[in-house]
Amino acid sequence: MLLVIGTLTACSTKMVYNYLDWIVPWTIDDYITLDSEQEAFVDRSLAQVLSWHRQEQLPLYAADLESLRSALKSELTIDEVVGFTKKARAHWYQLIEVMFPPLVEFGQSLSDEQARQLVATVREELDEIKAEHDEQTLEERQQEWREGMEEGLEDWLGSLTDGQILRIKEWSETRTSSFDLWIAYRYRWVDELEQTLAKRNQPAQFQQSAEHLLLQLDEIRGGEYLAAIEKNRRFYAQMIVDISTSMTKQQQTHLDDKLSELINDLTELHREE
Repeated sequence: MLLVIGTLTACSTKMVYNYLDWIVPWTIDDYITLDSEQEAFVDRSLAQVLSWHRQEQLPLYAADLESLRSALKSELTIDEVVGFTKKARAHWYQLIEVMFPPLVEFGQSLSDEQARQLVATVREELDEIKAEHDEQTLEERQQEWREGMEEGLEDWLGSLTDGQILRIKEWSETRTSSFDLWIAYRYRWVDELEQTLAKRNQPAQFQQSAEHLLLQLDEIRGGEYLAAIEKNRRFYAQMIVDISTSMTKQQQTHLDDKLSELINDLTELHREE
């Protein structure tokens, strides 16, 4: 349930969304240094994608959240929670499909040095993530999972009951970590990114490789990792179902108010352009 709405808070949604045309280029600068023509291309492409997203996607997000509000009026099931998470992923994949043509054109504009810089930066980022993970004990990672889940749920529900805190602790101590599978997938992905960028002066081959890199991610993830994702998704869903069935009246009101506020924000953002 709450995976669908993630870490958004209703009070910040509009501000963050309206600054995406600034945030995204700033984030790109962390990975690669662009020339003036590339910066102009990113600005134009981003404006087009955001216009489409505002008009076409935000109403779908609002409708999904309305469906979630309705589902919460009765007892949630694991399949319903999993269904909401899959809807959220489907929206993400739709966004990637719309972004794909400008991403291909942008990739073809990269110089050899820019391509090397991008791949090296992504690899370095993965190395840092892995090193930080390897330094932690299992108990420290479980504490991070528990604290992160508690903070997220408290934002949407208000203060948690002792029973809910205990259920989150149980979830954090019994969930299966898929980090090793995830990091291996990410390294495979960056290897394929490097191979794809090496073809950027061969339009047909580059297009085909880019499609696999960006639109066929499950093939890169592999069967073992996909199975782990599905297992953890349902394990998470069971915990969310247990939390939702234990909500107090005050928590139910708090959650409904938060969802209503977020829906209103999405609706207003859709109407603003």
